[in-house]
Amino acid sequence: MQGIRIFMLCMMMRLTAVIIYCWIACLLASCVGSASSDAIEVNLLHTDVDTIAYSAFVDSIEYIPLETTEECLVGEVTDVVMAGDRLFVFDAKQQEVWSFDRSGRYVGRLGRRGEGPGEYLSIAQFEYDHRDSLLAVLTFVGAPCVQYYSPDGTYVKTVKLGMPADDFKLGADGSFILSCAGRDDPSAGIYHADASGGAVRPLVTRRQGQLVYTTFPWELCSYGDVVSFMSPVFDNAVYHWQGDSLRLAYPFRMLPALSREYEETVSLQDMQDYIRSNYVEGERWIYATYWSADRDRGLRVFLYSKADGRHWVARGLKNDMDAVEPGFWTSYTDGNVFVMSQYGEDPDSNPVIQVLHLK
Repeated sequence: MQGIRIFMLCMMMRLTAVIIYCWIACLLASCVGSASSDAIEVNLLHTDVDTIAYSAFVDSIEYIPLETTEECLVGEVTDVVMAGDRLFVFDAKQQEVWSFDRSGRYVGRLGRRGEGPGEYLSIAQFEYDHRDSLLAVLTFVGAPCVQYYSPDGTYVKTVKLGMPADDFKLGADGSFILSCAGRDDPSAGIYHADASGGAVRPLVTRRQGQLVYTTFPWELCSYGDVVSFMSPVFDNAVYHWQGDSLRLAYPFRMLPALSREYEETVSLQDMQDYIRSNYVEGERWIYATYWSADRDRGLRVFLYSKADGRHWVARGLKNDMDAVEPGFWTSYTDGNVFVMSQYGEDPDSNPVIQVLHLK
């Protein structure tokens, strides 16, 4: 009799566990459904205005003319980092990281090209490690790696990565957020690696039917202790990595929906659907551009206010504050700014950095 009672008790406990498990599964399913239904739909064919004016989101503009010297002629501003009293400029054309003070006076360059210890052959992207006040360069030295230098160019260390990457950001704990999202491969996406460069795990990867090869200047943004990105390459949902976790922050759904599946790459010259061509995100604003080869669609500019959840769609961007043409975007947004570079008429002069201090 005692054995039967124990058996019945065990059966009741298992039944209770099954009921609880089913209840949790249903709850999770309802949460996923709710998240999906909360998607922020943006119709790129419905333009609110012809151009989005600076005055809609910019409070003031700061210009930093980069000093031109015999030692420093910037070929192409690919990205910038502002850290303390320094302004660092990544020049992809010449594979250099130039250093200026905040007024634009030339200070020096990284100058470590080569195959020797502490040298690099090419740079994919660079970052500033605020924890240790070091420049971090994404490169390839026998294997994908990040090499660290002091601001004056002294080599410090190398961290080998467990995967190749086209862009990266540093986590607050010294770990790495790595991106190969522009590649036409099912494994393309955003990954996390620990501070040693290993223990690589996927965060968001591409769908099989979206395998179009794209070449973004960058794929990740950061501000404060947040690393942000849009899911590749047609999905457009914004994710935030903060601390040691990932969350869906802004579930944008861009319309019109894709007209077809892209199970292999196609020429962008024939791209009839909208494809994202730029993305920057700061503390209060998200900006992105979309392009289609269809003449009736063409370019679309998207601006989103985090403060009130409002968004605008337009055909272009206009500086209505001082009439200077908008420049070339960079990924730097820390401190509630967007940063661009503006080239003048003189090809022998370095560009001007435009710092848009946002509302």
